[in-house]
Amino acid sequence: MFAIVFLALIVYVLVKARKVDFTKPIMEIGPDGISSQKLSKLIPWSMIERVDIADAWHAEFIYLTVRKDADPEILGHLRKRPPLERTVAIPHRWVSGFSSREVKDIVNRYFERSRQS
Repeated sequence: MFAIVFLALIVYVLVKARKVDFTKPIMEIGPDGISSQKLSKLIPWSMIERVDIADAWHAEFIYLTVRKDADPEILGHLRKRPPLERTVAIPHRWVSGFSSREVKDIVNRYFERSRQS
């Protein structure tokens, strides 16, 4: 029984790993917006309604909730994954050259600047 569960776990990990393009960055953050491998295009900061970053040490994702009037292509991509139809989770742990805390701070700074504009 253990061998079957272990084999199933290995198959699951391999299937998930094939969906990740290791030649592209996990996420790109800039003054214009944020993008990730999960999204087909850049999300401008003005389209982001809320940024949630868990403070727990084991939290691995930055959650971005886009506005209801965001780009239809982005919304269409996000609606494929209910129940969080307008939210995308972007991993922040393995961003090369930056610690997890630095990535969280950068995302927060860009988001806060966009809210002030």
